Amino acid sequence: MSSVFEPQRPTPDSPAGLLGLTVAVTAIDSPGLPEVAARPGRTRRLLRVVGWVAAGMVIATMTAATGYVADHHHVHNGAYPIPASSYSSRPALAGTPPPRDHSGDLRRFLLPRPAGAVQNFKPRATNGAMSRKQLASFYDDPQDAEEFLAGEGFIAAATVNWIDQAGNQVEIRMARFGSPNQAWAVFNRDFEYVPRSRELTGATSSVPWKIGYSDAGIFTNSTKNKWGNQLSRGVAVRGDVMFNIWIYQKAPQTLMLTQALLYQQWSSL
Repeated sequence: MSSVFEPQRPTPDSPAGLLGLTVAVTAIDSPGLPEVAARPGRTRRLLRVVGWVAAGMVIATMTAATGYVADHHHVHNGAYPIPASSYSSRPALAGTPPPRDHSGDLRRFLLPRPAGAVQNFKPRATNGAMSRKQLASFYDDPQDAEEFLAGEGFIAAATVNWIDQAGNQVEIRMARFGSPNQAWAVFNRDFEYVPRSRELTGATSSVPWKIGYSDAGIFTNSTKNKWGNQLSRGVAVRGDVMFNIWIYQKAPQTLMLTQALLYQQWSSL
Protein backbone atom coordinates (compact mmCIF):
# COMPACT_ATOMS: atom_id res chain seq x y z
CA MET A 1 0.00 0.00 0.00
CA SER A 2 1.37 3.31 -0.99
CA SER A 3 0.60 6.11 1.40
CA VAL A 4 0.39 9.68 0.38
CA PHE A 5 0.39 11.36 3.81
CA GLU A 6 0.28 14.69 1.93
CA PRO A 7 -0.63 18.06 3.41
CA GLN A 8 -4.30 18.72 3.09
CA ARG A 9 -5.02 20.89 0.13
CA PRO A 10 -6.55 24.26 0.96
CA THR A 11 -9.15 25.71 -1.29
CA PRO A 12 -7.94 27.72 -4.34
CA ASP A 13 -8.61 31.03 -2.64
CA SER A 14 -6.65 30.04 0.48
CA PRO A 15 -3.24 31.71 1.06
CA ALA A 16 -1.59 28.29 0.77
CA GLY A 17 -3.18 27.42 -2.48
CA LEU A 18 -1.95 24.79 -0.96
CA LEU A 19 28.67 -6.04 3.37
CA GLY A 20 31.03 -6.74 1.03
CA LEU A 21 33.08 -9.88 1.99
CA THR A 22 36.70 -10.25 0.74
CA VAL A 23 38.37 -13.63 1.14
CA ALA A 24 42.15 -13.68 0.87
CA VAL A 25 43.44 -17.12 -0.14
CA THR A 26 47.04 -17.49 1.03
CA ALA A 27 49.29 -19.76 -1.05
CA ILE A 28 50.44 -22.92 0.75
CA ASP A 29 54.22 -22.94 1.15
CA SER A 30 55.41 -25.79 -1.09
CA PRO A 31 58.46 -26.90 0.98
CA GLY A 32 56.10 -27.90 3.75
CA LEU A 33 54.23 -30.31 1.49
CA PRO A 34 55.26 -33.87 0.51
CA GLU A 35 57.22 -34.17 -2.71
CA VAL A 36 54.75 -33.50 -5.50
CA ALA A 37 56.64 -35.58 -8.05
CA ALA A 38 56.87 -38.59 -5.74
CA ARG A 39 53.27 -38.58 -4.35
CA PRO A 40 50.99 -36.58 -6.66
CA GLY A 41 47.75 -38.29 -5.55
CA ARG A 42 48.29 -37.54 -1.87
CA THR A 43 49.16 -33.94 -2.65
CA ARG A 44 46.02 -33.45 -4.70
CA ARG A 45 43.89 -34.96 -1.93
CA LEU A 46 45.49 -32.65 0.64
CA LEU A 47 44.84 -29.60 -1.53
CA ARG A 48 41.23 -30.64 -2.03
CA VAL A 49 40.72 -30.98 1.73
CA VAL A 50 42.24 -27.56 2.31
CA GLY A 51 40.02 -26.11 -0.40
CA TRP A 52 36.83 -27.61 1.05
CA VAL A 53 37.69 -26.34 4.53
CA ALA A 54 38.26 -22.83 3.19
CA ALA A 55 35.01 -22.93 1.24
CA GLY A 56 33.13 -24.09 4.31
CA MET A 57 34.49 -21.20 6.33
CA VAL A 58 33.43 -18.72 3.64
CA ILE A 59 29.90 -20.14 3.49
CA ALA A 60 29.54 -20.06 7.29
CA THR A 61 30.75 -16.45 7.38
CA MET A 62 28.42 -15.37 4.59
CA THR A 63 25.47 -17.13 6.24
CA ALA A 64 26.08 -15.29 9.50
CA ALA A 65 26.44 -11.99 7.64
CA THR A 66 23.25 -12.59 5.69
CA GLY A 67 21.37 -13.29 8.91
CA TYR A 68 22.65 -10.06 10.39
CA VAL A 69 21.60 -8.01 7.38
CA ALA A 70 18.19 -9.66 7.23
CA ASP A 71 17.57 -8.90 10.88
CA HIS A 72 18.50 -5.25 10.30
CA HIS A 73 16.66 -4.77 7.03
CA HIS A 74 13.54 -3.46 8.75
CA VAL A 75 15.17 -0.04 8.99
CA HIS A 76 15.91 1.27 5.55
CA ASN A 77 17.17 4.66 6.65
CA GLY A 78 20.08 3.07 8.56
CA ALA A 79 19.34 5.12 11.62
CA TYR A 80 18.32 2.41 14.05
CA PRO A 81 20.96 -0.38 14.21
CA ILE A 82 19.09 -2.62 16.66
CA PRO A 83 17.88 -6.04 15.43
CA ALA A 84 14.21 -6.33 14.58
CA SER A 85 13.95 -9.17 17.09
CA SER A 86 14.76 -6.87 20.01
CA TYR A 87 13.53 -3.36 19.30
CA SER A 88 11.19 -3.06 22.23
CA SER A 89 12.60 0.36 23.08
CA ARG A 90 15.01 2.83 21.53
CA PRO A 91 17.78 4.73 23.28
CA ALA A 92 16.94 8.36 23.84
CA LEU A 93 19.37 11.25 23.84
CA ALA A 94 21.04 11.85 27.19
CA GLY A 95 18.84 13.91 29.47
CA THR A 96 15.66 13.31 27.45
CA PRO A 97 12.63 12.87 29.72
CA PRO A 98 10.31 9.94 29.00
CA PRO A 99 7.19 10.48 26.89
CA ARG A 100 4.05 11.65 28.60
CA ASP A 101 0.90 9.63 29.10
CA HIS A 102 -1.05 10.33 25.92
CA SER A 103 -4.37 8.89 27.04
CA GLY A 104 -7.41 11.10 26.85
CA ASP A 105 -7.95 13.91 24.38
CA LEU A 106 -5.01 13.90 21.97
CA ARG A 107 -5.73 17.49 20.90
CA ARG A 108 -4.26 18.80 24.17
CA PHE A 109 -0.78 17.88 22.89
CA LEU A 110 -1.03 19.89 19.68
CA LEU A 111 0.93 23.11 19.48
CA PRO A 112 -1.35 26.12 19.88
CA ARG A 113 -1.64 28.63 17.11
CA PRO A 114 0.84 31.49 17.61
CA ALA A 115 -0.35 34.94 18.54
CA GLY A 116 -1.80 36.66 15.51
CA ALA A 117 -2.10 33.44 13.49
CA VAL A 118 -5.41 32.27 12.07
CA GLN A 119 -6.72 28.96 10.76
CA ASN A 120 -5.50 28.53 7.19
CA PHE A 121 -8.15 26.11 5.93
CA LYS A 122 -10.89 23.84 7.22
CA PRO A 123 -9.31 20.45 8.07
CA ARG A 124 -10.76 16.98 7.57
CA ALA A 125 -11.51 16.70 11.25
CA THR A 126 -14.21 17.21 13.82
CA ASN A 127 -13.16 20.14 15.97
CA GLY A 128 -9.54 19.10 15.41
CA ALA A 129 -10.08 15.42 16.28
CA MET A 130 -9.72 12.84 13.49
CA SER A 131 -11.26 9.40 13.29
CA ARG A 132 -9.45 6.48 11.67
CA LYS A 133 -11.54 7.01 8.55
CA GLN A 134 -10.67 10.70 8.38
CA LEU A 135 -6.96 9.97 8.78
CA ALA A 136 -7.12 7.19 6.19
CA SER A 137 -8.60 9.64 3.68
CA PHE A 138 -5.12 11.13 3.19
CA TYR A 139 -3.77 7.86 1.72
CA ASP A 140 -3.91 6.69 -1.91
CA ASP A 141 -6.16 3.78 -0.94
CA PRO A 142 -8.30 4.84 2.04
CA GLN A 143 -9.84 1.40 2.57
CA ASP A 144 -6.44 -0.30 2.62
CA ALA A 145 -5.14 2.49 4.85
CA GLU A 146 -7.93 1.95 7.37
CA GLU A 147 -6.94 -1.72 7.65
CA PHE A 148 -3.28 -0.75 8.03
CA LEU A 149 -4.03 1.80 10.75
CA ALA A 150 -6.30 -0.64 12.56
CA GLY A 151 -3.55 -3.27 12.40
CA GLU A 152 -1.19 -0.85 14.14
CA GLY A 153 -3.71 -0.29 16.92
CA PHE A 154 -4.96 3.18 15.91
CA ILE A 155 -6.48 4.94 18.88
CA ALA A 156 -6.93 8.61 18.00
CA ALA A 157 -5.69 11.42 15.78
CA ALA A 158 -5.71 15.20 15.89
CA THR A 159 -4.76 18.10 13.65
CA VAL A 160 -4.24 21.86 13.65
CA ASN A 161 -3.21 24.33 10.97
CA TRP A 162 -2.53 28.04 10.74
CA ILE A 163 -1.04 30.87 8.76
CA ASP A 164 1.00 33.32 10.79
CA GLN A 165 1.49 37.03 10.35
CA ALA A 166 4.63 36.44 8.25
CA GLY A 167 2.68 34.25 5.84
CA ASN A 168 4.16 30.93 6.99
CA GLN A 169 1.63 28.12 6.58
CA VAL A 170 1.76 25.25 9.06
CA GLU A 171 -0.17 21.98 9.31
CA ILE A 172 0.35 19.34 12.02
CA ARG A 173 -1.24 15.91 12.11
CA MET A 174 -0.60 13.42 14.91
CA ALA A 175 -1.92 9.94 15.68
CA ARG A 176 -1.75 7.65 18.68
CA PHE A 177 -1.31 3.87 18.33
CA GLY A 178 -1.49 0.78 20.52
CA SER A 179 2.18 0.79 21.49
CA PRO A 180 5.44 2.70 20.90
CA ASN A 181 6.54 0.00 18.43
CA GLN A 182 3.35 0.37 16.43
CA ALA A 183 3.70 4.16 16.36
CA TRP A 184 7.32 3.73 15.24
CA ALA A 185 6.25 1.37 12.45
CA VAL A 186 3.87 4.02 11.07
CA PHE A 187 6.54 6.72 11.52
CA ASN A 188 9.11 4.62 9.62
CA ARG A 189 6.62 4.04 6.80
CA ASP A 190 5.97 7.75 6.44
CA PHE A 191 9.69 8.54 6.76
CA GLU A 192 10.51 6.23 3.83
CA TYR A 193 7.66 7.56 1.70
CA VAL A 194 8.42 11.28 1.86
CA PRO A 195 11.08 11.34 -0.95
CA ARG A 196 8.49 9.76 -3.25
CA SER A 197 5.63 12.04 -2.29
CA ARG A 198 4.15 14.43 -4.81
CA GLU A 199 5.60 17.68 -3.50
CA LEU A 200 8.87 16.39 -2.03
CA THR A 201 10.07 14.02 -4.74
CA GLY A 202 13.79 13.47 -4.31
CA ALA A 203 13.87 15.31 -0.99
CA THR A 204 16.83 14.79 1.30
CA SER A 205 16.57 14.44 5.06
CA SER A 206 18.49 16.10 7.84
CA VAL A 207 18.95 15.29 11.51
CA PRO A 208 16.53 17.24 13.67
CA TRP A 209 17.96 19.49 16.32
CA LYS A 210 18.07 17.85 19.78
CA ILE A 211 15.90 14.87 18.82
CA GLY A 212 18.04 12.29 17.01
CA TYR A 213 17.78 10.55 13.67
CA SER A 214 16.04 7.40 14.89
CA ASP A 215 12.98 9.32 16.04
CA ALA A 216 12.63 12.18 13.57
CA GLY A 217 13.67 13.61 10.24
CA ILE A 218 13.24 16.86 8.30
CA PHE A 219 12.86 16.77 4.54
CA THR A 220 13.19 19.48 1.93
CA ASN A 221 14.06 19.98 -1.72
CA SER A 222 14.60 22.97 -3.98
CA THR A 223 11.10 22.97 -5.47
CA LYS A 224 8.71 25.83 -4.97
CA ASN A 225 5.08 25.95 -5.96
CA LYS A 226 3.38 28.44 -8.25
CA TRP A 227 2.79 30.78 -5.34
CA GLY A 228 6.54 30.94 -4.64
CA ASN A 229 6.26 28.84 -1.50
CA GLN A 230 8.77 26.14 -0.53
CA LEU A 231 7.74 23.11 1.52
CA SER A 232 9.62 21.41 4.34
CA ARG A 233 8.23 18.42 6.18
CA GLY A 234 9.07 16.91 9.57
CA VAL A 235 8.18 13.38 10.61
CA ALA A 236 8.66 12.25 14.22
CA VAL A 237 7.61 9.74 16.85
CA ARG A 238 7.44 10.04 20.63
CA GLY A 239 6.21 7.08 22.65
CA ASP A 240 2.96 5.82 21.16
CA VAL A 241 2.35 8.98 19.10
CA MET A 242 3.76 9.90 15.70
CA PHE A 243 3.20 13.11 13.83
CA ASN A 244 3.83 14.96 10.58
CA ILE A 245 4.34 18.68 10.23
CA TRP A 246 4.26 20.60 6.94
CA ILE A 247 5.56 24.15 6.66
CA TYR A 248 5.27 26.35 3.59
CA GLN A 249 7.50 29.43 3.54
CA LYS A 250 8.24 32.02 0.90
CA ALA A 251 11.30 30.78 -1.00
CA PRO A 252 14.08 30.68 -0.20
CA GLN A 253 12.98 29.01 3.01
CA THR A 254 14.89 28.71 6.25
CA LEU A 255 14.80 25.40 8.08
CA MET A 256 15.16 27.12 11.45
CA LEU A 257 11.38 27.47 11.67
CA THR A 258 10.86 23.79 10.83
CA GLN A 259 13.50 22.74 13.36
CA ALA A 260 11.96 24.85 16.09
CA LEU A 261 8.36 23.78 15.51
CA LEU A 262 9.29 20.10 15.15
CA TYR A 263 11.21 20.19 18.42
CA GLN A 264 8.46 22.06 20.22
CA GLN A 265 5.80 19.62 19.05
CA TRP A 266 7.99 16.59 19.90
CA SER A 267 8.75 18.02 23.34
CA SER A 268 5.05 18.53 24.05
CA LEU A 269 4.61 14.77 23.78
